Amino acid sequence: MGPTSIDASEIDAYADMRELETLRRALRRELEDHPGQDDLARVIGVGRSVLRKFLEQRTRPRAGALMKIRRWAEDRPPMFVPLGSVILATAVHDLPGGHRARARRDVAEALLLSYQRAGVPLPDWLREEAGLPAADKFRDGARGDVDPVWSRTAA
Repeated sequence: MGPTSIDASEIDAYADMRELETLRRALRRELEDHPGQDDLARVIGVGRSVLRKFLEQRTRPRAGALMKIRRWAEDRPPMFVPLGSVILATAVHDLPGGHRARARRDVAEALLLSYQRAGVPLPDWLREEAGLPAADKFRDGARGDVDPVWSRTAA
């Protein structure tokens, strides 16, 4: 393979990251419908801190806890994970656990500004990554094809 080729370990890492993102999304969706990390952790059979740190991208659960989360997720509706979300998770993977979520939001906000400058509507996955509310195409008389961007880091 050439210097720009992808090797098997990178493919495996991508597949692993995609699975973890799928599990996080399933957990977040469950918490939207049934708030309470304590209750969800109890149902899954893991500690609340394991669940919280996994959702915050601070740690990867140990094999036993990850298996319990996988088993729990098997009983849930299929979850679509946008490629952009997997790419962001992969991009911040090597950062220390406490920095991953923040770096991911920062990159998402930079992308949001680029979409705004280009006058292109924001994709839903990018809104979600940056923590923005769902699109309201006709909000306050704004143009329906371009959404304003709010930065949580700007003062």
